[in-house]
Amino acid sequence: MMMQTFVDEITDRVQRITDGLDSLPMAVLEDEAHTLKSCAGTFGALRLQALAREVETACREGRRAATRALAEKLHATLQDTLSSYRASMDYPSNAAD
Repeated sequence: MMMQTFVDEITDRVQRITDGLDSLPMAVLEDEAHTLKSCAGTFGALRLQALAREVETACREGRRAATRALAEKLHATLQDTLSSYRASMDYPSNAAD
């Protein structure tokens, strides 16, 4: 199912970014944010896409503290995005739990 693939993909990307803030090279975090941005844009998750773009830019510029601050918002934005999809598509509430 396409929607499940999307949910899994964005959930995994957010987790990798937040888990890797202290351990992964900035280039890897940038790649994760770039892919998250693309996935979010494809499915119309505009707030998540915009935040991922900000994370990507901060990573590219080597601003780890800014990346960390932005990444702290990712989980909340992800949950808002998933809630919106669930409400608009009658998507199962346990999809990303």
